[in-house]
Amino acid sequence: KVALICGDNFFYGRGLSQILKKQSEIENGACIFGYRVNDPERYGVIELDTSGKLLSLEEKPEKPKSNIASVGLYFYDDTVFEKARSLDLPVKLHADQLSNSGGTELAASFGALSADHLEYTSQKGVEALAESGTVAVMLPGAFFTLNEKQKPPIDDFRKMSVPMAIATDCNPGSSPICSIRFAMSLAANLFHLTPEECLAGVTREAAKALGIESKGTLEIGKDADIAIWDINHPNELTYWIGINPLSKLIIAGEMI
Repeated sequence: KVALICGDNFFYGRGLSQILKKQSEIENGACIFGYRVNDPERYGVIELDTSGKLLSLEEKPEKPKSNIASVGLYFYDDTVFEKARSLDLPVKLHADQLSNSGGTELAASFGALSADHLEYTSQKGVEALAESGTVAVMLPGAFFTLNEKQKPPIDDFRKMSVPMAIATDCNPGSSPICSIRFAMSLAANLFHLTPEECLAGVTREAAKALGIESKGTLEIGKDADIAIWDINHPNELTYWIGINPLSKLIIAGEMI
């Protein structure tokens, strides 16, 4: 079963655990969580029929059809990925962050662009990523902020030639990090990625994780997005903290 949480809302209330457990056992269809508000025009508004089935979900409508706001919490049955692919929506998944839930294998089975976190990914999960070409995205900011101990299986990713990207996972709850260079530094120091892997992780492999073929490397025919650094070696990008050694920035061929 699949749970989707949008945004950084906090969920609490009497009986919430039992409600979540019940909805996680859903076999067919989906469940959307809502909350009655006095100003629904500020939210995504849920419209239900008399039996409680969803009729529409409209974002910040001028004329709300109800006062039930979507809180950004959804449960789906296992067909959600197939439906996403049928709509040409790329699959991405936060997987195996706090336990080995099999999320990595699930992401790989649907040809996901990326599977993120992966601290508890098993050898089977690593092999699944290698076979599918799914990018393993390292999120060391969350690992650092939450003071986690279990590290992603970096050596196994290397042995199986799994592409590794790096991201900030910027959010106020578990990774309040806005600097991709700081994320590179954390990946080098906490996960022991090499400076070259860190650089590839925020360029070539990051573009793969986003499904953007026109970026990530300096090649003829690709977008001319170029950062020129005042450094002597790429390892300085992961070494220095608190300074910005950027010398020039070119976006779409234009100097910024």
